[in-house]
Order: sequence, then structure tokens, then C-alpha cells
Amino acid sequence: MLVKSVSLILSLMIIVASPLSAFAAEVAVDFSKDIKSAGLKINFVKYEITGDMYQFLIECESDEARGYSLFNPPDGDKLKKVIYKDGIKAGKSVIKIEAEKNAVDSVTGNIVMKFWKNNEDGDDYIMFELKPAAVQSGQSAFGVLTALPVFDPAKKADWQIDLRNRDLSKLELGGRTADLLRADFDSLTKWPEKLPDGFSPEKIMQMGKDPGLMVRELHKSKITGLGISIAIIDQKLDTAHIEFADRLKVYEEIHCLDEKPQMHGSAVSSIAAGRTLGVAPEASIYYIAETHGTYSNDAFDWDFTFVASSIERILEINRSLAAPDKIRVISISLGFTPDKKGYKEVMAAIENAKKENIFVVSSSLEKVYGYKFDGLGRDPLSDPNDFNSYLPGCWWEKNFYENPTYHQKPALLVPMDARCTASETGTQNYVFYRSGGWSWSIPYIAGLYALACQVSPSMTPEKFWQAALQTGDKITITKDGKKYPLGLIANPVKIIEALK
Repeated sequence: MLVKSVSLILSLMIIVASPLSAFAAEVAVDFSKDIKSAGLKINFVKYEITGDMYQFLIECESDEARGYSLFNPPDGDKLKKVIYKDGIKAGKSVIKIEAEKNAVDSVTGNIVMKFWKNNEDGDDYIMFELKPAAVQSGQSAFGVLTALPVFDPAKKADWQIDLRNRDLSKLELGGRTADLLRADFDSLTKWPEKLPDGFSPEKIMQMGKDPGLMVRELHKSKITGLGISIAIIDQKLDTAHIEFADRLKVYEEIHCLDEKPQMHGSAVSSIAAGRTLGVAPEASIYYIAETHGTYSNDAFDWDFTFVASSIERILEINRSLAAPDKIRVISISLGFTPDKKGYKEVMAAIENAKKENIFVVSSSLEKVYGYKFDGLGRDPLSDPNDFNSYLPGCWWEKNFYENPTYHQKPALLVPMDARCTASETGTQNYVFYRSGGWSWSIPYIAGLYALACQVSPSMTPEKFWQAALQTGDKITITKDGKKYPLGLIANPVKIIEALK
């Protein structure tokens, strides 16, 4: 479900078929395939490990140019690359893909490569499974690090320095502050006794728990979402986490294929309504865990009918609630496209929710309501309550600086990167994500809407969004001697003042 950016952006190039003697340590990978197109043939998948990188080689024969994606199912939350067109040339070619070892090692289960013509979703795919490099060398997948990875800004990749559940206690990290400030880590990360100046994981976690934008000033005024109900549709949840266990009113599963709690559900729940880090820390939570698709022949086939069923179940629960306890907003960190099965059903379910005055916040917010939003970046040690600390999000900053009209239509900007959330690894554990995606922005918006509903029970999405845009702040970023305007950044204090 994690959309847009909490995924590995792979370094990729297409090369013509050539002798592979340069890959002396290559390993052939068994793969299953479901190739329906007569003009597409996959000859082999190979890889080698070079330093901190996996080098994948996939030899293809195609009758025409095709696009493809490579990801861990179902959503590419750890590993993802999409080439929409001409990723594969006509004829025989070898695709070479470089992927950071830490990211590949963090994938549990299969890796899928899907192929299609033009921008159409493809039915052709191959699937393979890799053992983490650490396991191959006799260590646990999440074990002792012998060296700290180096961050390469040219790659623009997430998970380059993934230190979650890693043991760094024997490393000498002097002079590595810049790399550490790009790292993801959690409560299980083991640090050396001596850390370099300018890096404090405790401080970064505490600042990452702050929802920012002066939201805690509203909390001091008892505007906490108390009496407001938020519904969340996401993956299997650790229902006992201290961030939300006491306010989890309903937890149900509808076609949930997860065998254990996943990182995504814990993160979005805590961002929306976490006890110490949420935007609406006293809101009630109604949670449906679902898997928006099915596995067939080891591939993932999208099916939004399960999301539609989850929405309808939320509406059924809502009709049984007393007026003060009605659900006011549904957070779904997922986008809906017409080419996927169940699109009509999920859009119909959203319309039903709108009729009951429930705001459905998803990646398709613009499609459903006409509301555009995006997520903000932040240096991990900058003040989350200082509006001037914010930057364009990691995954879209390049487009922002290269295209001055990137946000030509007014977009509401909310925090996304450098967030600390509840972790699925333990009921009192936390995880810091250096880079985020829209999945982190969506529950933030849902939490803000809950605060708005608390001060104005007759709140509607239209009133809220209009107030948010009218009160949004603009800042100016200076980069390489040039000035770039950034806004509209949501100002929660001003939004609530406007709505009281």
C-alpha cells in the first residue's frame, strides 16, 4: 500500500546482449513465469553481489518495445522500479538492474517483474525469490553490519542505508554523519557507544514523533480529536501497540492475506491517531485489514472489490453508532485506477461514504474530490514546527527544482518524510523513516480532518479543504543561489481558527 516513494528507486540501464564474463560471481536464479504474449520470451535471470549492490541480469526477447515494473508484491514497499515505455527494446537484450543490497535483503518472499505494452497494465510476469545476502554468508538476515553503506544522492533511492534491526555496535562511525542522517532505523537498531558529532538517534526519533506544523499547540488547547472516529483500511495490524491499542474500537479482517502484522498498518494508524505522535491522539479508531488482490501462480492480481467491501463494512458499522460517535473520515493509503479489477465497485463505495458525510482520504483524492495534495520533506534534525524547515518531499524534489510549475494547481502540503511511527516489531517499538510517501501524508490529512470535526461538528470536506488552502503558508527555499517558492503548507492552527 505504501505509495509513491516508500520504495527502492533502482538504478537501471538497458544494454545489448553481450558476453557476461564480467559477472564472474553471477548466480542463476530459478524463476516461474506466466508469459501469455507470443512475442515475449524470458531466457534467464542472474545476479551477483558487488559491494553494497545486487546486479540483476534479465535476458529478454521481444517482438516490440515494452514497459515493465520490478517490485516486491503486492505494492513495492521495499523494492520498486517502473519503466512505463520502451524499457525493453525489440529484439534480444539484457536488462541490467542495480539494487541496494540492504533493500533487497529486507524483502521477504517473492520479487515480481511484470511486462506490458505502452502504459497498459501487463498480464505477463516472472517471479523469483532471493535469499538475503546476509543469509548467504551465514548470518541472520537482520544481523551484524560489517560496514555502513554510503549514501549516493545521484541514485535518489530510498532504503540506501536501512539500519532497522541491525547491529552496528562494532562499527567506527566517525565522519559518517552525513550518511547516518539519510538512514532508516528503529528501536531494535544497536548503535556503537560512540556516535559522531551531529547525529543523535534519540533526538531524531523524538523530533520525528512530533506531527509538526504546531499541531501540538492545538493539543494543548484540548483539540485532540476526542469524540471523533477515524476509520482506516490497511494491512494486518498489531492491535496491542501502545500508540493506539486503548482507542481501537473495532478491528476486523476482510480478505487479509498477511500472516503477521505489517509495518504499513502500524505506521498509518500512529500518524493519524497515535497517542504520542498522532495528529489526532484521542480519536477513536475503526480498522479493517484487507489485501487488495489475490495471488495466482505466484503473482499478485489487483482487485479493489475487497477495498469496496471494507468501505461498505465501515458504513455498516457507522450506521450502528450513536450520533456523537459517527465515523467522519476514512484513511486509505492506496490509489484507484480504472484498469484494475473492482474499480467501479470501490468508486461506488466511496460515493456511498460521501453520502453519509464521511471524508474518504486516499491517493485518489484529486480524482474523487478534485483536491490535490503532496508530502513535505525535512532534515531529520530540523524543527518540525518551523515552517521554514520543510522542503519538497524526497521523491518529488528533483521535479520541483527542475519544473517551476510542478504545483501549478494549488496543492495542500503536509509532512511526509523524516517521520517516526509505531513499529510492527513490538508493542512499544518505533521506527524512523527518513523518506516517506503519500501513504504517510494520507493519515496526516485524516487526522487534521478529525481535529476540524471536533471544533465544527457540521464539518464537510469542502469546508475543510477551502479553509486549509485559504490559510496555507508559503515559504521560499534557496538552493544553489536560486529561490524557489513552496506552498501551500497546511497551517493547522490557522485552519482551526478559521473553522471555529
